[in-house]
Amino acid sequence: LLPSIIRPQPTFGQLAERWLVDAERRCKPGYLKEARWLIERELKPLVSVRAGRITRSELASLLGKVDKPGMHNKALAFVSSVYGLAIATGFDGENPARGLRKRQLRVQE
Repeated sequence: LLPSIIRPQPTFGQLAERWLVDAERRCKPGYLKEARWLIERELKPLVSVRAGRITRSELASLLGKVDKPGMHNKALAFVSSVYGLAIATGFDGENPARGLRKRQLRVQE
């Protein structure tokens, strides 16, 4: 048997770009715009990090800094979706969003 070729692991940004390309066929333009905003703003620290090196605690810490109402949950769902697609298409790693809880939204009285 030939030794397997070791390829560098993709970054989160590369996985997110693959997700965006895939999502263009099935998502509304407004959702894609919001996803790009999340990548550029709230998730920017992850873009250059190797996808398999992002830990659950690091992701939780980053998401904990998201203070715009509802964006924490959207960012969490986006990250989970990015990793879900990556794993389904051959990424050999864990989804760091798995097990993280959504933030409860406060009702204004």
